[in-house]
This record gives sequence, C-alpha cells and structure tokens, in this order.
Amino acid sequence: MKNNRIRNREMDQNVRYELEKKEWHRKRESAVAIQRGMITVVVFVLGILFTLLMMSLRNSNNANASEAGITYETAYSNVTVEDGDTLWSIASAHTDGSTSQIRSCIEEMKELNSIGYYEGIRSGDRLIVPTYTYAN
Repeated sequence: MKNNRIRNREMDQNVRYELEKKEWHRKRESAVAIQRGMITVVVFVLGILFTLLMMSLRNSNNANASEAGITYETAYSNVTVEDGDTLWSIASAHTDGSTSQIRSCIEEMKELNSIGYYEGIRSGDRLIVPTYTYAN
C-alpha cells in the first residue's frame, strides 16, 4: 500500500511536470508570436515614414528649384545604342550630369522602352530618351 502511494505521488509529480512544461511552451509560443507581430508593425510603420520622408525631400527639391527660378522641360529624342553604351552613359549625356538626374533619366528610359530590371541594352537598339532642358 505504501509503495502504491509513493508510486502515485511520483506519477502525480511527473504529470504535473509535463503539464507545466506544456503550459510554459504554450506561453512561450504566444510571446514569440506577439513579438513577431510587433516587429512586423514596426517595420511597416518605418517603411511608411521612410516613404513619406522621401516624398517630402523630393517635393522640397522641386520647390527649391522653382523658388530659384530654375525650371526644366522634358523633350524626347531617339538614340541608337552603339558599342560600349550603357544606360548610365546615355542618361549622363542627356542630363546635367547630377547623379539624381541621371538615375531619374534611367528610370524613365526603362519605363519608356519597356526595359525590365534584369534586361540590358545592345548595340543597334533604338531608345526613346528624355532630354531635360533647363531655363532660368
């Protein structure tokens, strides 16, 4: 009889231990899920803030240029790609040479000519290129 009680007590302790272990794992999974959710929300909010900041800076640059009396017009020309030409070299020949203008020209060329992200240009290709004319 005494052996039975000892055995029952040991079984109760093992069962209690297993239940506590399962409860701890459940709580831990819940805490990890909450942490992941919080990280997702923070990254999302930071992305929105970054986008708004970039839009604000772009608008600020345009406002500064217009306040200084600098305006530009966009015209389009056709260019035949020659050996050694890159989108960068073509864009720098048709802009004022600033990095931001070259990059925006490249993006516009890609859009106008349906050039994909991984696609390139080849000698003999004809491209529509935006040409920026500045006037004071």
